[in-house]
Parts: sequence; C-alpha cells; structure tokens
Amino acid sequence: MSRFPFPPYLDGWFRAAFSHEIAPGEVQPVHWMGRDLVLFRADDGTPHLLDAHCPHLGAHLGHGGTVEGSGLRCPFHHWRFEGDGRCSDVPYARRIPPAAQVRAWEVVERNGVIFFWHHADGAPPGFEIPEVPELRPSGAWTPLVARRYRIRSHWVDMNENAVDGEHFLHVHGTPVAPRLQCESRGHELHIFTAPGDPFQVRSVDHGPGFRVVYATEPTESVIFLAATPIDESYTESIFAYTARRLPGLDADALAATMVERLDADMQQDIRIWENKVYRESPLLCDGDGPISEYRRWISRFWRQEPEPVDARRG
Repeated sequence: MSRFPFPPYLDGWFRAAFSHEIAPGEVQPVHWMGRDLVLFRADDGTPHLLDAHCPHLGAHLGHGGTVEGSGLRCPFHHWRFEGDGRCSDVPYARRIPPAAQVRAWEVVERNGVIFFWHHADGAPPGFEIPEVPELRPSGAWTPLVARRYRIRSHWVDMNENAVDGEHFLHVHGTPVAPRLQCESRGHELHIFTAPGDPFQVRSVDHGPGFRVVYATEPTESVIFLAATPIDESYTESIFAYTARRLPGLDADALAATMVERLDADMQQDIRIWENKVYRESPLLCDGDGPISEYRRWISRFWRQEPEPVDARRG
C-alpha cells in the first residue's frame, strides 16, 4: 500500500465476528488479511477459523461446507477437516494423504467477540485478550449497539486520532481540545486526559486490533473498538457502545443518541482518513499531543523489537 510505509498486516488479535453472528453448526465465508477464510462453529459451540480452500481440488469450504460434530465437510468431495485443520475423513479413500490439512488460525472467544491471532512469522499468541465485564450482557448496562465501516485506510494511521486531542476540537466540534497523555505497558497502550481536564476519558489498546474506551460524560459509558484488515487497501472498523443504567436516567435513549453522535464523528474521520497520506517525519508542534509515543508503541507490532521500556509522560 503505497500510502503507508508499514506492513498491511500487524501482529496481534483481531475481530473475526461478533459471537451472536454465528450459531452452532453454522458456516460463514470471510475475508481477512487478504485471504479467503472460513469461520464455523462446531456442534459443541466452539468457533474455528480455517483457510478457505480444500487442499484436494480447491473448493471453498465456506460455500456449501457443512458442520459435522467438531469438523467441517467440504462441499465438493466431502473431505472432513477438524478445527485444527487436520483432515479426519475421506469417505472413499482407504488412506488419508499425510498432507491433507488446511491452515487453522488460533481463535479465542471473549467479550461477545470471536478473535483470531495473526503473526507474520507464525509465532504463537504473545498476549491474551482480557475480560471486560461491562461488555457482558447485564441489566446494569444497556445492550451493546454496534456500527461497522469499510474504510480505505490502515489502522496504524487511523488509530493515531486517539492521541490527537486537537482534532476533536477542529473536526468534531468539541468545546475544548482534550489534553491527552499516553503510557505504553508492553502490548497495552493507556491513553488518558490530564488531571483537571474537563473532558475526562481513558482508553486501553490491547495490541493493534482491540481498544476499550471508558468515559464519564455525559454518563458512565464504555466503547469497544476493533479494526481488522480486509486486504492491503481496506480495513473493517467497528465500534460498540454501552451506557450504565442509573436512577433517573433514560440510559437507552442516551445510548441511542450517543451511537448516532459517534457515527457522525466516524463519518467525519473517514473523509479525512481515506484521502490523507502518512508523514513518516511529520512537522509537529508543541500542542500536538503524544503522537511520537503512539508511533513508537504501535511499531513494535511489526518490527519484532524486544519489550519496550514504559514511556511515561507528565
């Protein structure tokens, strides 16, 4: 992707689907990281993600493939592949070819989301996705309402908005520009407003594909954001919003209003993201916020550098 000097696919956990989008016994063709994949949920409820094409004669397992127990039957000649990618049955053969296997992706289901692990060198997961209690179904919080977007850009560049306080004022029309600080803690990036700032918010990035934002205005709320590369040019970005139910507050009405506001903000951002270029050596000034700190943190997910020392600000 000529607009950006970094790889199209970073290392980390990425959203494959929301849990409610695929039921036991269901099969879905998906396309992530420039690859045709197949997502299925075994009869026992376990989700699996495989490369899509059968090694036999190339049929796409997501178009007509059927779940059988813990495995997936190819629609063409009914070879069966387990969730780990092994071929466990060829109905008409006495011997299964030793190379009969498709790539299986590491998958974890947490917070109502199915995540998959990507690493350029095939290394195993280097960190875990945490449990976020606010994202579980609960009467104490409004149901998550999500929006998704197909954006012609790269998350490394888009996500820089999180540490760019001035853009909130000039693009989104907030009353003031929040004074943002950030601190890297290994695979996590913590972003927060300075003490006394009227716009109190904090967020945690868990690698390059998953962020949780905690806000207190206009009420206590949580925003889940995730971004998954579709291919070298496009990213699917989503957000999901929930608000805490409090006495005397119509939290559902407030959540509906906030989702519309966040959607409007996204539309404003997308117009800029899809038409900007990435400056490797940007001309920054003293009011620009911790952009350099963010870039140092995010670069570790493609440069394979050792665990960085915490970058503490202020």
